[in-house]
Amino acid sequence: MFESFLSELTPFYEVAVLSHIRPDADCIGAQSGVCSLLEAHDIKYTAFNEDPVPANLQWMKHAKKIKLLEPGSLEAFEAVIFVDGNQYHRFTRKGDIVYEGTPFMSFMIDHHPHPDTNFDVVCSDPTASSTCELIFRWFEQVGLDKLDPSTAQSLFAGMMRDTGSFSFENTASETLKTAGELLRIGNFTPNVVVDKMADRSLGTVKAMGEVMQSIELTPGGKVATIMMTKEQMEYCAQFGEVDTDGFVNQALAINGVEVALFLKEAQEEEVRMSLRAKRDVDVNVWARDMNGGGHQKAAGAMVQGSLERAREEALDVGRRHNPDLFRF
Repeated sequence: MFESFLSELTPFYEVAVLSHIRPDADCIGAQSGVCSLLEAHDIKYTAFNEDPVPANLQWMKHAKKIKLLEPGSLEAFEAVIFVDGNQYHRFTRKGDIVYEGTPFMSFMIDHHPHPDTNFDVVCSDPTASSTCELIFRWFEQVGLDKLDPSTAQSLFAGMMRDTGSFSFENTASETLKTAGELLRIGNFTPNVVVDKMADRSLGTVKAMGEVMQSIELTPGGKVATIMMTKEQMEYCAQFGEVDTDGFVNQALAINGVEVALFLKEAQEEEVRMSLRAKRDVDVNVWARDMNGGGHQKAAGAMVQGSLERAREEALDVGRRHNPDLFRF
């Protein structure tokens, strides 16, 4: 599938490379990998994201060259590569920037299930642990000599993030083999990437403290919820950039908890939700009932209403799909 992807790209003088909003390590790592592949094939590109790259990911190759996506940013491009997302709305909050029927040719490379059918050229594999793993496979086909050590570190970081440091169920033998190859090519040890990813601002640490005080368990103790208000976010941001990625995993780590929900007030009457699960629970179906989506063990959604209302809606959805979690 990578051969057709590349052959369709070569006629274009310059392409845009766009990664999803609220970027994480798999997102920026995969975008970095795509940019390196384009450079190796002498294809000019400009990288975009609607949000700034988080501070603990700015070490990744090409990260500092990623421009903020603005209205009209894509008008000069005849081709756009969408990285680590399989629906247009994952890449912008503004419908006039990216929408179905755009004049450019659209390419998508991603590992999430249920891809949108409106992209022109698709490289999708939901069995892959991460989009970074897919990008490595692309390098394998065109030649690993084109994969430089800095890009290898970026791809490794993305895989590490989406596999929970290679502890989630999406960690297959092929995933570990790929990780080993990246370590060999990049000539580094895992702690190098762990140390870079672990950097946290004082604002993030304060936010963690605020959120952990909100922990609630449902009767029976199998579902945990944590919440953060907009006011708490603004207060903590005074002390430095706040990155809440991974907060939900702290709630999931509680003994006996099978599902964890992190609800963050994005703006008035709008709540962003992260869902995580252990074992046999599929939180993707929970998220899809709330117009979101993702993976079986990790998904997200945006819900209208207050934090409490969003929490009750999510728990009601959970009761429909997994009533056993709510029995005690």
